[in-house]
Amino acid sequence: MANSSLRYQIQIKGQLDPSWAEWFDDLAISHTPQGDTLLTGSIVDQAALYRVLRKIRDSGLSLIAVVPLEQPINISQGASTMANQRRHAILIGIFFILAAVSSILGLLWYAPLLTESDYLRAGAANANQIVVAALMELVLVTTAVGTAVTMFPILRQYSERIALAHLCFRFLEAVVITIGIVGMLALLSISREFSSTTAADEQSYRVVGSALIAIHDWTFMLGPNFMLGLNTIMYSYIFFQTRQIPRPIATLGLVGSSLIFLASLLEMFGIIEQLSTWGALLAIPVALTEMSLAIWLIAKGFKTSSHTAKTSSSQQLVNSI
Repeated sequence: MANSSLRYQIQIKGQLDPSWAEWFDDLAISHTPQGDTLLTGSIVDQAALYRVLRKIRDSGLSLIAVVPLEQPINISQGASTMANQRRHAILIGIFFILAAVSSILGLLWYAPLLTESDYLRAGAANANQIVVAALMELVLVTTAVGTAVTMFPILRQYSERIALAHLCFRFLEAVVITIGIVGMLALLSISREFSSTTAADEQSYRVVGSALIAIHDWTFMLGPNFMLGLNTIMYSYIFFQTRQIPRPIATLGLVGSSLIFLASLLEMFGIIEQLSTWGALLAIPVALTEMSLAIWLIAKGFKTSSHTAKTSSSQQLVNSI
């Protein structure tokens, strides 16, 4: 049964000009702090309400909520949400920077184990450096988990499935990197034991050592390459669609994620080496993506209105009626 002259607040994504009021049956137009539009006023019956909702749909606008005036939309809650999103943007930017720095330092400081021919002795001689390298990679693990957690509510607004997939693959990336850390610390222990043992069977130690180095190499490829490619393409796709960040950065993310994913496949099949010119060239675009995204998020944050283009096209539709 129809209700007579009920008052409603209808929340729409993006900002509409007050001139739209006549198009929406003279409902009052106001804006929330997060950049959305509120249509407020009396609606005669359910048929009139459905007519307004159809106009919203036909105009290409995104409906957020329809609430009776007895339960008005909480504008202060919207401001709180906006502040939380700003904090998340800064945290994501910091995590990206920490990830880049810690991954580079970790790889460089593992050099006695990864690049020295006599790594069994070099590891024990540089034990503190190896431990610090492991700590750097633990920072990398923390940034992967942190990015997963802070980016999830941002991505979920637009695609819960992609947000969940990104969360899961970020955690998998962290797990894979952790396995590599354990492998390096185990190799350090073997190096110490070899250096302190007289008449040790060097060949046996080298067999185990080579296996642990191979574990690190594979985890380095699967984590920061394979998983990173999947993660980056997911969030770049959403940001490209929603325009929450400048489209050139999102486009660079789509290209960079595809190239780093390709690099991981080429490395898996032995076509290129991980630490090679081609490996570095294929990794540069995704590195630029993360750094440019980090700087943008820390300085500007996410854009609050992602439907500016839709609003513009909808205004043209109204003018033509």
